[in-house]
Amino acid sequence: MSSSTYSVAIAQTEPVTHEPILLSHRGLVRHAPENTLPAFEAAIALGASIELDVYQTRDGQLVVIHDGTVDRTTNGTGRIGDLTLAQIRKLDAGSWFHPRFRGLKVPTLDEAFGLIKRRQRTPITIALNMKVISPGIEAKIVKVVQRYDLFNQLFAFGQPADSSRRFKAASPKLRTTIVKIYDSK
Repeated sequence: MSSSTYSVAIAQTEPVTHEPILLSHRGLVRHAPENTLPAFEAAIALGASIELDVYQTRDGQLVVIHDGTVDRTTNGTGRIGDLTLAQIRKLDAGSWFHPRFRGLKVPTLDEAFGLIKRRQRTPITIALNMKVISPGIEAKIVKVVQRYDLFNQLFAFGQPADSSRRFKAASPKLRTTIVKIYDSK
């Protein structure tokens, strides 16, 4: 097995004018199941910003979940893109973490943004990551960002350059970054 060292470089789209932010990866995951409303609520209560992951279901709905499948974080199995929102909503996304979270559902992006908008005392930063680029996802995300007026708080990262261009076509106000991984060898 060969050993490689990787470094990540994030291309800035705007000059850095502020201090680094405290970002809770998938919410406050030591207190609640990752990428769930309780995890986000706990992070917001501490004043932490949030990184979340978005996938599109078979019926075109946006859900907040890290993996491309429901296998690890719910009591179900299957790829997000092969399941409808109704099928995903039947799953338990909390019991694997702790019994008190039994019955917790995988949130939609709309629910996550609604919670953030209601609970934040001061604006927090939202880092939105898409691991799979499905048709039309960028325009759908922009509509939800617009509904909650989160353009000044959110940036999308991790997507390829063509996806960033589609985000900008849907709304020039949406901030994006391009992540490139370089092999140091």
